[in-house]
Amino acid sequence: MEKSQDPRFTGILLFAGLWNICLATWALFFTEVFFQVFGLNERGNVLDMGQKIFWLSVGITGILFIISGLNNARFRFVIAIAVPGKTLAFGVGDLLFTIPFILYLRATKNLGWV
Repeated sequence: MEKSQDPRFTGILLFAGLWNICLATWALFFTEVFFQVFGLNERGNVLDMGQKIFWLSVGITGILFIISGLNNARFRFVIAIAVPGKTLAFGVGDLLFTIPFILYLRATKNLGWV
């Protein structure tokens, strides 16, 4: 039987996925509050199409993090793509995921694609 999961990282991947989904949901469906919290009121409290696509992709990435947490080998490439994104993201919350993601990639390098 092929080993397809490293259980040490399941929790952090599930948390990262929920983090992305919650942030994207907040931005897409509670835009006015989102803008107020981050001091973006000068934009008129609406998202343009590009911003909606961006937040939708953040939510989809969150779903992929959760799937990766449940099956590391198949979706390991998602984490490899996410490391630079998390490093360049907005806040300390995203930076906190960078180190566990790098450790995850090192621990699972014999399991999958990247």
